[in-house]
Amino acid sequence: MSVDGLRPESSDDIPWLRVAPVDGVVHGFGGCNSFNGPYRAGGTDITFGPLATTRRACADAGRADLERAVLEVLTAADGYRVRETTLELLQGDRVRMTLVLGPSR
Repeated sequence: MSVDGLRPESSDDIPWLRVAPVDGVVHGFGGCNSFNGPYRAGGTDITFGPLATTRRACADAGRADLERAVLEVLTAADGYRVRETTLELLQGDRVRMTLVLGPSR
């Protein structure tokens, strides 16, 4: 998992996304807080938001930086692609976030 070159420092703070295609809702974890909100996907286009987040304090600066990057990428993402077990969120042609597809949380 990476976001603009940032990686989680431990397995406890790995950001994740779960999308509900029928409802058009995304749920996730940014590293410190949970979030949810609407998303739209069609073809290779995707948009998220507005997203609601919990407001738990992020005591670790690395986790806080990672979470800020996750939320910023979700706000800016306009495309995606799936490569085997990897989901890439794009802004234009640039890969901003890479997630490994895995079991539902």
